[in-house]
Amino acid sequence: MGTSTSICVGKSKSIYKAIFLGCILIPFNSYWVVTIEMGRYLAYPTCISLFFNVVFTLFVLQLLSLILVRLLPRLAFTSHDLLIIYTMLSIASGISGLDMM
Repeated sequence: MGTSTSICVGKSKSIYKAIFLGCILIPFNSYWVVTIEMGRYLAYPTCISLFFNVVFTLFVLQLLSLILVRLLPRLAFTSHDLLIIYTMLSIASGISGLDMM
């Protein structure tokens, strides 16, 4: 009984960590999308099915997680964390993209 409770507490802290990081990354991600789509007319990341800005952000977070596993294992990202961040950034990219404006 004690182990399942500690696992649930660990997962809830992980969820809060992912939501907090996602909320911090959303303004930067939205600025990136708006700058690319409306300011420079270079690429349209929200017109393709897999948003490359979100995939790149997750790639950077995964590299950061590999470093954190060696230095501070408690702060490393799990697959659940990355899935939550991916979902948050994808929704924010879709809303801030050219097709929704």
